[in-house]
Amino acid sequence: MNQEKIGKFISKCRKDKKLTQEELAEKLNITKNAVSKWERGLNMPDVSLMKELCSILDISLNELFAGEKIKENSVKKYDENLDKILKEYYKMKKHKNIFIGILTVILVLLATYMIKIGLLLGSVLFFDGFIAKTDKIENNFDKNYYIEKYGGDLDSNLSVFPDEIKSNMKNVKFSSSLKTGFFDTDGYIILEYSLDEDDYIKEKDRLSNLSMTIENYDGKKYTNKVKYDETSYNLPAYITIDGFDSTYEYALLDDTEKKIYSIYLSYPNITNKKYKKYLKKNKKKYLINDSIKSYSMYNHTFDGGSSYVEFSDKE
Repeated sequence: MNQEKIGKFISKCRKDKKLTQEELAEKLNITKNAVSKWERGLNMPDVSLMKELCSILDISLNELFAGEKIKENSVKKYDENLDKILKEYYKMKKHKNIFIGILTVILVLLATYMIKIGLLLGSVLFFDGFIAKTDKIENNFDKNYYIEKYGGDLDSNLSVFPDEIKSNMKNVKFSSSLKTGFFDTDGYIILEYSLDEDDYIKEKDRLSNLSMTIENYDGKKYTNKVKYDETSYNLPAYITIDGFDSTYEYALLDDTEKKIYSIYLSYPNITNKKYKKYLKKNKKKYLINDSIKSYSMYNHTFDGGSSYVEFSDKE
């Protein structure tokens, strides 16, 4: 799958329809920033938007994934297959049972339809996106690297993390493991460090004042603030994301040791020994996947819950 090619194709189709990025974003009830990321090849459209996007641009799902126009008589049946795959994948992603589920969908589709060789090649390209690529780093924290490489996949600008490792930080430990698939990035980023009392108070003050202003396509603005929680974790926490899109971002504070744990988790595995001790006391909370009831400092709904607008890269 060539994400850059797909982005250029989306851009061309948008221009062919004489739509600006803002106009396309408005039709999809998302930000111009999201459309810009698609067209630059930085992100793919969310699975929930793909059918509507294709309808607006007057293209098929198969053409979207191919990044080019395909003869009509070769795509109709395959589009039905892709549509079913998207629906099943979206359900399975919520239950974190992707591998088994995808194999099941493939077997069902292959048993149901006789797919031509040309379309089978398209299928290979499509499923190539599901092959996870792991980016694992130990003891080398670079905040800008994650923001620039993963962009909107993080649903965050990692604000609970310091901008860099400074000389006043002691006992620094860092580890990360991010798996990039077709639709999103799963994994963790964890930074631990200690400070002397004065610096600890300053960093605690910074965390307590974190906020993010989100602007809708119509100019309306809303500012979210970090949440403070003393009960959910084993330590007091400043939380910027709590379950939104199965993502969690927070800083745990140990006032006794003057130690801070900066945590980012996407689709957390509650049995993972690497970060098990940093998870919520009630592990059942991670089984709930309802973005409307969850929280993100970086996102806001301007219509009561049917869609969300994310923060701008300029913030």
